[in-house]
Amino acid sequence: MTSADARDPMLQSLTRLRRVSPDPARAERVRARCRARLFAPRRLKRTAVAEFARCIVPPVVVGSWCALYIAGLVVLALRLHGLFD
Repeated sequence: MTSADARDPMLQSLTRLRRVSPDPARAERVRARCRARLFAPRRLKRTAVAEFARCIVPPVVVGSWCALYIAGLVVLALRLHGLFD
């Protein structure tokens, strides 16, 4: 620390803060929560698969039906013009 740093008001305000000691009970709760998340991947994976199916499958089904409908219209138009027999 230089002499200019000693007069810095921010550093002086930091020296007035009390020091915090680690809380063992809180640390244990955090560890338990982390372990629960680490050792429960199957439940999360099933949820992710269900979310994927719910968000992706309906648009794919609707899009497929639309593509079949448009293909049918194209075939019908070509048959009416005598190009597709």
